[in-house]
Amino acid sequence: MTREEKLVVALKFVQDEIRYFGIEIGVNSHRPRSPDEVLESRFGDCKDKALLFCQMARLAGWDAYPVLVNSSEGKSLEGWLPSPRAFDHVIARVRGGGNLLWFDPTISYLGGTAKTVWVPDYGKALVLDGSKEGLRAMPSEKRGSIDVHETYACPGFDESGTLEVVSVFRGHEADRMRYQ
Repeated sequence: MTREEKLVVALKFVQDEIRYFGIEIGVNSHRPRSPDEVLESRFGDCKDKALLFCQMARLAGWDAYPVLVNSSEGKSLEGWLPSPRAFDHVIARVRGGGNLLWFDPTISYLGGTAKTVWVPDYGKALVLDGSKEGLRAMPSEKRGSIDVHETYACPGFDESGTLEVVSVFRGHEADRMRYQ
């Protein structure tokens, strides 16, 4: 199994096998639980899932860090004053083999390779890698497509017809269909 395949296996495990659920009171409102505790309980909030995924990615040979984002106002964060309320979600950024990849470990049933897995464009992000770079721009979102082909056939005016519909979902649209 390649490093990239190991990364995707780790991502899918955290996305699909660790329930997205958080008890965000007290210290758990801002500090993630240990990856061991998350594995044992099989649930975690975005902080817990991102940290677990980063640990697993590191074991697979990748350089991985949690990333703070704002899920609704992220594109305007550069205009904000520093605030503890600037961020409401945690995702992950992974670097290795000349690639810079972003993942949201809370989104279930995603398909694709490490380079094609869909992640929302949360706008500006703060990577918790110890650098002093500040906010960084996320890559533009790749939406995907849906192709629908309909074929209607009727052998005669008084006979029953058939309608065949073939839908092909690509990229994020395929992920959305899998989720539904």
